[in-house]
Amino acid sequence: MIITGAALGKLLPGENVLAARVHQSGTSSSDIVFGAALGVVADPNPQPQVIRGPYLQSCSPSSIVVRWRTDVFSDGVVRYGT
Repeated sequence: MIITGAALGKLLPGENVLAARVHQSGTSSSDIVFGAALGVVADPNPQPQVIRGPYLQSCSPSSIVVRWRTDVFSDGVVRYGT
């Protein structure tokens, strides 16, 4: 089973539980086999999304600080000029 799309929203950070039921035709049957695995595939190069800002701080006649926050660590660039 592959979990994709909206179903990914059911997984939460931290501990999640995988539950399964197995049925046999008879209680004395020995042919039951069950295996399960859960893996996470993360994007090795995620594109950062701005989640706060940009906003200005520490204004002076000759300088200003531009700040913003992204959802993943990244290097930022501010381009300015006329």
